[in-house]
Amino acid sequence: MEWRYQLRSSLVPVVSVALLLVLFIVTIHLSNADATRQLVESAPNLQALLEGQDRTQLFLTLCAAGVYLMAVIILGLIDSHRTVGALHHVEKRLTSLRNGDWRSPMVLRHSDNFQDLGDALNVTLSYLRSHLEEDVSSLDEAIDRLEETVAPGHPLGELRRILVALRSRKKSLLHGGPMTSSQEEMSAEQEVVPVGLS
Repeated sequence: MEWRYQLRSSLVPVVSVALLLVLFIVTIHLSNADATRQLVESAPNLQALLEGQDRTQLFLTLCAAGVYLMAVIILGLIDSHRTVGALHHVEKRLTSLRNGDWRSPMVLRHSDNFQDLGDALNVTLSYLRSHLEEDVSSLDEAIDRLEETVAPGHPLGELRRILVALRSRKKSLLHGGPMTSSQEEMSAEQEVVPVGLS
């Protein structure tokens, strides 16, 4: 997939440059041919020499155009590789985030494009992580208070079960992939049964 993007991003400038080079070469060649024809009319004995010079000039022009076109292709591939490299690092970081790795910063190579994107993503992830940790802490406190004040069978026990499932889901975001609903229910059932006052 990456090589297709690099090919597409390099193809547009290469085709544009190639068309300009063809136009330039044809114009120069026709101009030289016209000048040669006029000189041959006044000095027929110079025809072979002038035509040889025209062929040499055309050959050198084509060689220079080929070198220039190759340089455009190489520079385009280098620049597209810098873009693809940055996108690859973003994808890799998002995958590690989905697996619960909130601490590792995303580091782009110095030559990669979108350096600001990497910095913005790191700041955003740090912000989200701190808020998730605050949410988990608040849920811990709420669940502890319910365990202290609600007896088994009390209607608020359902609220406690919901809070436990919510806490499990937020913890799974911090420490690994998302839990399924069955895993959340199992986690809630494994919690210590409250023994407080009704």
